[in-house]
Amino acid sequence: LINISLISKKSDERSEAQSLQKKMESFQFVLMLSVWENILRPLHGVSKMLQRDMNLQNARDRLKDVYYLINELRNNYEDIVNNAKSLCLRWRLPVTYTEPRQIYAKKTF
Repeated sequence: LINISLISKKSDERSEAQSLQKKMESFQFVLMLSVWENILRPLHGVSKMLQRDMNLQNARDRLKDVYYLINELRNNYEDIVNNAKSLCLRWRLPVTYTEPRQIYAKKTF
């Protein structure tokens, strides 16, 4: 994205690359990546297992394991936030949460 924003001749490409870069360098983005990584990693393994021939008992057990894991993630949300903060510090990104700007609609009656 940095290369596109510096090299591109088209202003809309540069603008979009800079916008994406700004969003990707935010704490919210890193936190979202951490949450999704913790959810999708175990689901991917179970999904691969369910695509093969498997008896129903094993399939039920694997799905139950994932269910419990996701419930544990809900209870350990602070650990995920701390992990995202440490990633931001390692990558030298700001660890501040910015509120999105309110969108106001003009009322025409």
